[in-house]
Amino acid sequence: MENGVTSLQTPAGRSTAAHSSARNLVRCVREHATSRAGKTAFVHLVDDDPHETTMTYAELDRRARAIAAYLQDRGLVGERVVLSYPPGLEFVAAYFGALYAGCVAVPTCQPRHRTLDQFRALAADADAAIALGTAASIAQFRAFADRTVTIPWIATDELVDAEADAGSRMTLRLTRSR
Repeated sequence: MENGVTSLQTPAGRSTAAHSSARNLVRCVREHATSRAGKTAFVHLVDDDPHETTMTYAELDRRARAIAAYLQDRGLVGERVVLSYPPGLEFVAAYFGALYAGCVAVPTCQPRHRTLDQFRALAADADAAIALGTAASIAQFRAFADRTVTIPWIATDELVDAEADAGSRMTLRLTRSR
């Protein structure tokens, strides 16, 4: 470590710098949203498709803050939140949104008809207060789920990014790592 900067080696052999003051993921993303706002944070690639979807640090921070504001407004700080998404960047935003809000993220694969019992058990074992997904994945789930799955669902892709501006009333969970 030199001058408070930790150098990490990436698989491509390139070096990247991480400030040692960023002691958790929330602080790290928040710092990058300021210092590297327009830089690509995540890329989603699909097999046999030349197109890619990208998310910058600023976009990630804005989506995460919108999701976090929603979760905090509903008093879910400290609660477990199931994240059930198809592959893509909305999962990444929801994961960081849960962290920003001070929730415990419980990621899982999208439930299918044959895995419904596993999903039900996971949500119960985690004592999850809510499940997050996309509107399309929730509609697909509801089409085959029976009434015994009672966890409430929220479609994060339908949350308006304007919720991110609720930051004045939102408390980002920047707890120190141990």
